[in-house]
Amino acid sequence: MSNNSHAVFCLLHGFSDASSTAYGAVVYLRQVHEDGTTSIAIVTAKARVLPIEAMTIPRAELVAALLLVKIITPIAGLLHVQTEQLYAWTDSMIVLHWLQKLSTTLKTFVANWVSAIQELLPSTQWRHVATKDSPADLLSQGIDAKDLTHCQLWWKGTPWLAFSPALWPTKMPVLKNALPKTKMLCYVIRIIPSPLHTLEEVLSFHHLRELLPGFSGSTTTPARLVTERLMTLSLPQKSPEPRPGFSYGHSRNHSKMYWKLSDLC
Repeated sequence: MSNNSHAVFCLLHGFSDASSTAYGAVVYLRQVHEDGTTSIAIVTAKARVLPIEAMTIPRAELVAALLLVKIITPIAGLLHVQTEQLYAWTDSMIVLHWLQKLSTTLKTFVANWVSAIQELLPSTQWRHVATKDSPADLLSQGIDAKDLTHCQLWWKGTPWLAFSPALWPTKMPVLKNALPKTKMLCYVIRIIPSPLHTLEEVLSFHHLRELLPGFSGSTTTPARLVTERLMTLSLPQKSPEPRPGFSYGHSRNHSKMYWKLSDLC
């Protein structure tokens, strides 16, 4: 590294990518030095050939993402880099949206891989990168050895890594189609009707307190404001036996019950 000044701040940037034949991940160390200069250096990279059985590109991208977190987290531990200083980049919008979801809402294969990734690195540390800016694309697509020698994208990473973080890509792309490999959730709501109360139950002060659980005897409760109002109920023509706290007025066709407020206070 040409800059010999002491590094005051370090970040780790990892990139993952996959194709129909291979997938891989590469990690870079970004250092900010005392004199304000920035240096970028490749730390490690790993590539693998996809298994013979058919695998969709989004699934392959997800496998590549897991490979990335498996190689970047041990490096972060060795260099004492905090999780907030890790940046994981992928060009797969589907993978990014998968990682934002709970694994229980995804189908089995995807859920297992997403859960494994989330255990190692929070979804908040993932970012979207354009394919042309991802050095991991060289791992999945392949490159001639003679071209790799002078490839700045490979040795120094994408050019904007040397710029201020404010100039890094931040926009999360929006999926044009529905997110694949998600579960269909069905919710069942059971409605239990409230029990009906007879007139005799309403006439009981004990049951009235059950109907108005907020009634506590305090003058400030809404329930007391209700109970302190004059209540009139239609009763059968035959007058019931007198009860403490009630007085009855009679007319030719019906009887009326009046609540004595003084007995409730």
